Amino acid sequence: MRKLFTALTACALLAFSCTKGDGDADYGNPYIYIPQAMFDGGLSSDYPVPSGDGATTYNFLSDGETIHILLGVIRSGKEAGQAFTVRVLATSSDFPEYTLPETVSVEAGSNRASFSLDLPFSVLDDFKDLKPAITVAISDPTAYQLAAQATSVRIVVDINALSDIIK
Repeated sequence: MRKLFTALTACALLAFSCTKGDGDADYGNPYIYIPQAMFDGGLSSDYPVPSGDGATTYNFLSDGETIHILLGVIRSGKEAGQAFTVRVLATSSDFPEYTLPETVSVEAGSNRASFSLDLPFSVLDDFKDLKPAITVAISDPTAYQLAAQATSVRIVVDINALSDIIK
């Protein structure tokens, strides 16, 4: 009798523990961060450019005049997304000249947007044999909250490796 009661209790718990559609429910906390800051699994906020030496590891584009380092912002969680904007700024830089957007906007219904850090092509000559860095951060979200970590990324540019690929 005890075994039958245990079996019936287990069946009842199993039958009522999951409801249809649980996999589609909102989950996670909606925090905003820079995914490139997690390049090495969150051990540091360094993001190497280029990220490797093969054609599939490019994390930049070049048009012969400007080097566009590809970055982004993302909102975690599965919550239906409302539009938001974050401020973008460089907090430190070895580069005397660069271009960043002042803000990045994520459209309603999306959880991410891309932007780029633009460096003049002249950095290839100006910083030859060096690995200059620039730290890019996000702040002041118009919706949601910033994550506790990964809201800034230190972009370390290996000029010689980049030059070998571009030239």
